Amino acid sequence: MAIDISGYNGDFKAFVDFASSAKKESAIAQVSGETNAVAGTGSLAGRTIIAKTMRDSIGNVGRLSASRDVNNAVRDIFMRTVINMFGGIGQIPESVQNAMKLQDYGKGRPLTARRIKAVDAAIKAEIEAEKAFREKAAKIGFGGKGGEMVAKICVHDKTLLENENPAAEFKRRMNENCKDYMKHCVMTATRQVEGNRTVGYRIKPVSVAPSEAFLFDFRRGTGVTIDGVKYISPENSSEEEKEKAFKDVCDAFVRFVTGNKDTTFDTASREDKIKANTLMICSCQKMASVVTTGAGLALDPERSAVKFDAGTGMMGKSFIETSFSKDQNGNILFNCKVEFDGAMLTAHDEKGKIKPLLSNDASVKYSFKGTIPKDGFDSFAKADWEGMKGDKLIELRDIDIARSKGWLDNFTKGIPEPYRLEIKDVDSSFSVEAEELREPF
Repeated sequence: MAIDISGYNGDFKAFVDFASSAKKESAIAQVSGETNAVAGTGSLAGRTIIAKTMRDSIGNVGRLSASRDVNNAVRDIFMRTVINMFGGIGQIPESVQNAMKLQDYGKGRPLTARRIKAVDAAIKAEIEAEKAFREKAAKIGFGGKGGEMVAKICVHDKTLLENENPAAEFKRRMNENCKDYMKHCVMTATRQVEGNRTVGYRIKPVSVAPSEAFLFDFRRGTGVTIDGVKYISPENSSEEEKEKAFKDVCDAFVRFVTGNKDTTFDTASREDKIKANTLMICSCQKMASVVTTGAGLALDPERSAVKFDAGTGMMGKSFIETSFSKDQNGNILFNCKVEFDGAMLTAHDEKGKIKPLLSNDASVKYSFKGTIPKDGFDSFAKADWEGMKGDKLIELRDIDIARSKGWLDNFTKGIPEPYRLEIKDVDSSFSVEAEELREPF
């Protein structure tokens, strides 16, 4: 809903002024100077609304044709005024349509002060509701006119909107989603299952080679900061230079998890390679998926459907940066930032219909940080990954494919304890700033 307040203060105000000053609520409205009006003018054009001068009354089924024309003319202007205020008849809220009694239009029936007041009250209620929604949407993270437009499509969970602190509730949900989806991504990357029940399953052997997903994204320019040192694949360089950059970052991950400056990925133990690979998984597009999915699922109370997502449009740019450090006890601290400028925004309405929108000025920002406890990380790396039962892997694969009601809860709880990465002290954030939006097609 987008009410044109200037329109409210113009033609519609003339109707409200008439209704407010009428001695009786049964007073019938008429356009000034039109005793033989014809419907279709659509605007007051400087005229005003007065009490009807022709003899008429509510329930008068025998009124003359001229009287019916006068009634239709004022109703036509009244309806067009309301339509213009909301930007189209399809945009008029149901409460306002009910107050208008649309079935009475075009039938020569009088427009009374009572009916105008009822419509005015319904519109004022919608204005207040829109104001409250805008404030809550902004607290959740949707800013600007475009951000508000997106929020109207995808933010419809009443348990979130009616919460006394929607911002805190959204953050709580996003924190939980990011934490659980990170566990999902790490486990599925370490113990991979391909296929489905139709084509059959293939459970891949556990690999301790450097993560292929990280290799792909690193070579595309995704950087990572390890212990204060940034590693990124050099642009416009030779294949040998790119290979060296990748070997350097793999060795840096191993040195980081072991604390041994002389260790390389090739000479590291199996457990340390699993640790390094786990952090690699948290340094590529999978981690970006964690934070975007975490925010999108936070708009769904059942944590099943992503209600909002962002990506790069044709002229857009993306930025993904993950950093790792350690506290004094050897616990690993991670911080992931994902940003999209000139973004493609994807909103899902209440019925699940997808609405893609483009914006050259949109800025979408996500962040997710937390702690991987040292002892928990050690246990995770030492788990008997080959011994993980195939039926459990297939069960989790089916949950992941179906993504039905409560799938993320079911998946996370279904991961056997030794293979469930421990993550603590999570803190996430999300924001959208956009003004102009357009449909891509």
